[in-house]
Amino acid sequence: MGVPSDWIVKQEKFGQGIRFMDPKNLANSHIRVSPGINGADHAASRIPNVKYYKNGAPIDANGNPIVAKSGLNQNKSAEVHIPYDKFKFH
Repeated sequence: MGVPSDWIVKQEKFGQGIRFMDPKNLANSHIRVSPGINGADHAASRIPNVKYYKNGAPIDANGNPIVAKSGLNQNKSAEVHIPYDKFKFH
């Protein structure tokens, strides 16, 4: 995955998946790896996927911040759920 070796690793609160946290920015920079959830709203959430937040902003598969569209929560968007096999640490 390319996550820096000094990042802190914890099990996710909901019991499935793991979270890598930047020790220099615990509250705002982290990577969550999920095994996928059957019946999830987005197809990308049903397969193993990664959500990456850098300085509080969700990041897409190309390393770009995901901008909220009017009235939509970017944290729930399909593009924030990066398929595990397409994730690269930026």
